[in-house]
Amino acid sequence: MPNDFGVMKYRDGSSYNGQWEVGKRHGNGIMHYKNGDIYEGEWVNDKRHGYGIFNILDRGVYEGEWEFDKMSGQGILSHVVNGQRMQFRGTWQNGEQVEGKSENMELIRDLKV
Repeated sequence: MPNDFGVMKYRDGSSYNGQWEVGKRHGNGIMHYKNGDIYEGEWVNDKRHGYGIFNILDRGVYEGEWEFDKMSGQGILSHVVNGQRMQFRGTWQNGEQVEGKSENMELIRDLKV
């Protein structure tokens, strides 16, 4: 795909609907992964980069900043355990929590994206 807006359906069943630049996901778009996960947000050079919301099937939702395909910057990771909403709000670096607050940090730490 050149510089444009369009849909790409991948052989593995994943699909991307959004902006393209020089044949790469670039700008705003929605990626539906084959396992059911969904990312909606900004892309740069085929990587999640900028602000986005990642619905992680059966594990929760991350809403916040991304850098080179990893959670980096300010964000919120939330999910439900035994009917109780658990949430970590803070700073992420290279996909890991580096500071912030959580209702129950041990449960949140079990989630790795």
